[in-house]
Amino acid sequence: MARLPWLVLAGLTLATAASPADDTRSSPASLTAAIQRSTLKNGLKLVLAPDPQATAIDVAVWYDAGSRHDRAGKTGLAHLFEHLMFRGSSRFAEGEHMRLIRAEGGSSGAFATPDFLCFYETLPPDAMELAFRLEADRMTGLNLSQAALDAERRNVGPERARRASVLSRGLERLYRLAYSTSPYRWPIYGEAADLPKLTLADAQGFYRQHFGPSNAVVTVVGRFDPAQVLAAARKAFEPLKGSAAPGAVPMDKPQTAERRAVDTAGSPVRALMVAWRVPARTDARWPALDLLSVVLGRGTGSRLDRALVVDQPSCSSVDGDLESHKDESLIYFSAALLPRADSTEVERRLLGEIGRLTAEPIGEGELERAKRQLETAAWLSVQTSHGRGQALGQSVMLAGAPEDFTRQLERIRACTANDLMRVATLLDPARREVLWVSAVGGQP
Repeated sequence: MARLPWLVLAGLTLATAASPADDTRSSPASLTAAIQRSTLKNGLKLVLAPDPQATAIDVAVWYDAGSRHDRAGKTGLAHLFEHLMFRGSSRFAEGEHMRLIRAEGGSSGAFATPDFLCFYETLPPDAMELAFRLEADRMTGLNLSQAALDAERRNVGPERARRASVLSRGLERLYRLAYSTSPYRWPIYGEAADLPKLTLADAQGFYRQHFGPSNAVVTVVGRFDPAQVLAAARKAFEPLKGSAAPGAVPMDKPQTAERRAVDTAGSPVRALMVAWRVPARTDARWPALDLLSVVLGRGTGSRLDRALVVDQPSCSSVDGDLESHKDESLIYFSAALLPRADSTEVERRLLGEIGRLTAEPIGEGELERAKRQLETAAWLSVQTSHGRGQALGQSVMLAGAPEDFTRQLERIRACTANDLMRVATLLDPARREVLWVSAVGGQP
């Protein structure tokens, strides 16, 4: 499936040990064959995917609590909870969560996205109930203090600096350009001016509204007995009280004119980035858009790579991707210019390659290569219990069903050259964002 750069930009992996060996090999098509779904009395949803060949078990809790649920003036809370959830709970002291997982030979981690938060443990199968106890306790019994909030707030700046790159900074600016109403416009880390103003009461209110069983999905993947896991989940989670439903998220109106900006703060290289708001993952056109991003800009041999890096070298690298979100996706392409390249000519050629797709169908060989690229990436991503858990959980959070993972692969396989030509019309000049990132001490 498409890469999800927000996992790289905002994710924090709190690895406590190497994951248990997990040498299961299964195709993506078989991933959802044995799925069992249940909903507990308090609203918590369970997705169980047993695999008798696995050597590990992955437990993940997914909360409908991403940065899209932050509010103007109080941004950054969702990301802070990625860290605050490890600060101790009613039964387990700070740091004990990771220590107990490490003692079992497992690993744990967390990451924040615009749409959700995920906390996971990968463990030997006989440690499954430990993961349930730990997750259930912090689901409603988290210890929140002013000292913890202050400490995590101080960590945001250094964390953001460690993960900064020309691409991440450009994407952040592209989102600001593309959205004026939607909370997708602000960074996962929050606005710098908002973080100092967040209070303990703000954090407690966010926790009460967004954490709790009725706002959570638990995925369990690997070697286990489904009846035993269901009984253990009921014991651990069903006594917990539900949480309030998240409020409605405002969305932007359709764009009717090109938007342009120049980032003059300076970067190691000059860069051009263009983007379009496109339909969400649940839209029938999404698989063709995913393929389009591969054909145009993903990897060596893409059209933009050939045009700007190989045939007439004016750029050192190009990139492209389809960033999938619950309400709307963003497709983007970027190019890092060589020192003496003509910026006007680079923009003309980049936009020309994109426009050519609406008039000339791609060849079957090029289409097949793009399909194989997506299918291979998908297959490789689900070779472990943790990888399969991630695929199922993200499918639930972004599309409402764990089976969406395999459905998208089937739709990708069925796409034709004409399907790509049709979705290429969504990359309308009147609906695009164009961002130039200037080099240090210069202009684009």
